[in-house]
Amino acid sequence: MMILALELQPPELYKHVHELVRLSFPEYEICQEIAADADIYLRISRIKSGPQLYLHAQLQEGLRISRISCEYPLDMNGLQEDHEISRLTRVFVYRLLCQHLGKNINPYGILTGVRPLKLLHRWLDQGDSLEQILARLEQDFCLQPDVAERLAQIAGNNRPFLHSAREAKQKISIYIGIPFCSSRCYYCSFPGAILTDYIVQMKPFLNSLRQEIEVMGECINELGLKTENIYWGGGTPSILAEDDLESLFNLLAQYRLTSTVTETTVEAGRPDTLSKSKLELLKALGVNRICINPQTMQDTTLQLIGRGHSRTDIINMVQKVRDVGIPIINMDLIIGLPGEGMAEYQNTLAQILELRPENITVHSLAVKKGSRLAAAQGKKLMHELAGEVQTGIHYIGRTLQEKEYQPYYLYRQKYMKANVENIGYALPGRCCNYNIQMMEERQTIIGLGGGAGSKFVNPSDWSLTNLHSPKDPLAYTLHLPEQLARKVDKLKALN
Repeated sequence: MMILALELQPPELYKHVHELVRLSFPEYEICQEIAADADIYLRISRIKSGPQLYLHAQLQEGLRISRISCEYPLDMNGLQEDHEISRLTRVFVYRLLCQHLGKNINPYGILTGVRPLKLLHRWLDQGDSLEQILARLEQDFCLQPDVAERLAQIAGNNRPFLHSAREAKQKISIYIGIPFCSSRCYYCSFPGAILTDYIVQMKPFLNSLRQEIEVMGECINELGLKTENIYWGGGTPSILAEDDLESLFNLLAQYRLTSTVTETTVEAGRPDTLSKSKLELLKALGVNRICINPQTMQDTTLQLIGRGHSRTDIINMVQKVRDVGIPIINMDLIIGLPGEGMAEYQNTLAQILELRPENITVHSLAVKKGSRLAAAQGKKLMHELAGEVQTGIHYIGRTLQEKEYQPYYLYRQKYMKANVENIGYALPGRCCNYNIQMMEERQTIIGLGGGAGSKFVNPSDWSLTNLHSPKDPLAYTLHLPEQLARKVDKLKALN
């Protein structure tokens, strides 16, 4: 194991610099203590003296040493000054790392968060033009021009879907998490259950989920809130038996949680969990968007990653969805799967485009702790073939836009190959509203079920509180009473 030792003065610099350091040295363990056996030493000091900020750093890697010192004037006070000090610190460290490695360490500059578009929407709220935003991203946050332009394009595409403060106070979305799968994919770190006995495993979970729907349904009705979107995720929610699906939908309707809904999505990533009769039932229950997620259309890769289906199964299932009449299909692709390169990416995309799904979501492989992939190949996989992954992502993006698909939402993850992003594309008029609301965090989302995240948004300042239910079905059931009490309290506090 290779070690990178950080020596920081003051120690709280860690929160500003550690993500940039991790991006620069993905194979190293970062240590905040002085380590005599470290392979790399990075020392950073920051001092504020009156209206001046002084930063000094030294990075030593073997016999190679890089040093940088900067002095910045500060002419502001309070919280605004704190934010500026944070930005300047990250710019300083970013420049040191780029200088030492002789390359751009991050196309997103000093932005390392999951939701970079939130920053753009904040500036748009303030009345900034897209031209001003582009300049600010490149000059103040060190983004590459093509990345800044992509963010501005996506912000422009999803801006019309964001609600005013008044609307956001009245509307919510609901996420329902079903934390069961028929098998575990090679790259998956989700600790949900592999379903081996439906009665023993699923029935107790569903009893708790019904209780949660009842309690939160009463609260939502009491507050006069309107549900805009319902999203069934997991796990694999299509693993539910038809009678259980129907009873859950009927319970939602009983509490008037579906009467104002305009979009209902069900994730059905595995075609082996669907049948024509189940699809007909979903259509009758009001589902108007379904996710059929191949990840790749290469049979060899599908077998390797444990998907349990073939490309032919995907093609047949898409046709069944079309026959039933569910109007919007999303298909997920993952770029960077083991053994794949440009030839496979191009072939997969060509096959997907023949199916003409309304939504295509392009993911870059994230090597997550706890996955069999990470255990087998470790951190090395995070940067191997990074250039080819980036080329694949860019090729797919260009091709999709040539075929009338427009990018409409974006998010990033830690441990992604090539340090790129996940982007959702849609044909005109076919954007997924839930994805936009969830990513831009402009609407309260009530998470029900195992592993479900709730986002309580205060429209007065767009501040946010997150609550997450346990992913393990048994833990979810055991902790449900306290989770319900917290959700009810948080929701009532906003109204």
